[in-house]
Amino acid sequence: MKKIFIFLLLTVSFAGFSQGVVIDATTYNPNQLVNQILINSPCVSGTNVQASTGTAFGSTNGIGYFTNSNPNFPFAKGVVLTTGDVTKVPSPNNTVLSDGTAAWPGDTALETALAAQGVNVVSKNATVLEFDFIPSTASFDFSFVFASEEYGQGNVISLMLLHFCLHQSQIR
Repeated sequence: MKKIFIFLLLTVSFAGFSQGVVIDATTYNPNQLVNQILINSPCVSGTNVQASTGTAFGSTNGIGYFTNSNPNFPFAKGVVLTTGDVTKVPSPNNTVLSDGTAAWPGDTALETALAAQGVNVVSKNATVLEFDFIPSTASFDFSFVFASEEYGQGNVISLMLLHFCLHQSQIR
């Protein structure tokens, strides 16, 4: 069974859990992030890897790799996606980050899907990591954390969206 994995992270940062993380925005390209970090299995590989972030629109890079030294954070390493500058993920964060230019668009496919459910939003600064994969077993998992620097401030000034979607494209 072939599935398409779409991982969209809109308006995300890891300010709440980022103590102890180190960000690397240059060592891995999107294909390497998917296959060597996210999947990291000799039995499965991601194909048709596509990524989009602010750098494609004259803005900051929202895709990177992190390592962690904080025992309270649930992952030792992984992929980080943000709607701002990925290098600003580590704490402390004493201001509301507002990286990204107006030229960095949102995700029209997500907006259309939400509108079909009666939810109208205008997204911006969409960071996308998308790939196809064929699982070698009937079950699998992806572990992730969704966080925002605005949580806990009493007034969320942006709508936070995470779009994690699996599509079945073919049954074998």
